[in-house]
Amino acid sequence: MSIKDQFLEEVQEELRKGPALQQSLTPEDLEKLPPLMKNYLQQSGHLGKPLATNCFILYDHAAIKLKPDRDWLKLDCQQFNSSLTTTRIALMRSKLFKIIPFSGKDKYQNNQGNMLIQLAGFTVSDANGPEMNKAALVTYLSESVLLPSAILDPNIKWQEVESRTLRGTINHAGISVSGLFLFNDQNEIYEFQTEDRYYASNSRSYKRTRWSAFLRDYKIVSGYRIPTTLSAVWHLPEGDYEYFKGTLKEIKYGIDSLPDITRGL
Repeated sequence: MSIKDQFLEEVQEELRKGPALQQSLTPEDLEKLPPLMKNYLQQSGHLGKPLATNCFILYDHAAIKLKPDRDWLKLDCQQFNSSLTTTRIALMRSKLFKIIPFSGKDKYQNNQGNMLIQLAGFTVSDANGPEMNKAALVTYLSESVLLPSAILDPNIKWQEVESRTLRGTINHAGISVSGLFLFNDQNEIYEFQTEDRYYASNSRSYKRTRWSAFLRDYKIVSGYRIPTTLSAVWHLPEGDYEYFKGTLKEIKYGIDSLPDITRGL
């Protein structure tokens, strides 16, 4: 089965597990949150609307750098997140040298992380294990910014670290990871930092390495105010390595079936 077909099947599996929408988000729902996160959600546009338990994201102008000294590779990138089941599944597709099909699937699903990569239909990497579980879960935590029901997940504990910084810690299926959410003066989360991801310079060894996600250009998309420019950076001893960047083109909240934006995948 192709990575694309696996992605679509896995998303369908999650959609069958429960309701896509819950009762409307009220100010009372935010009372247990720190003021920084409460203000963030108040200006997001979700208050007074049914709270979505999932979202489907389509990226534009996405690109990946497979190694620090490589050129950027353009990507088609789609993603599904669910707070109902603590799930994140991202699909990336491109062509190496403009001719060799490249597909990748990065996910946290059923309490496990996995990074699957195929070239020309052949699997060249299928990474899993304790390090991948933690890395995939902390990536889900970083993207709670895009899905308010994830922020409200009782498995996530919030702690004020500094005047404009919160630490979020998620405990799920025996895995605990955390990271820092940095806020600017406009109550926007502009960066997420964590020590709970593992960098692999080769396919056989992992080293715990500081990692950041940057969130920029907040705009109204599908009626909600969210960051639309996203990037990811490894902070290596020899210097920062930005390896992913993309623009959020479209986001669908509270889906109960695969949206039209999956056509053409």
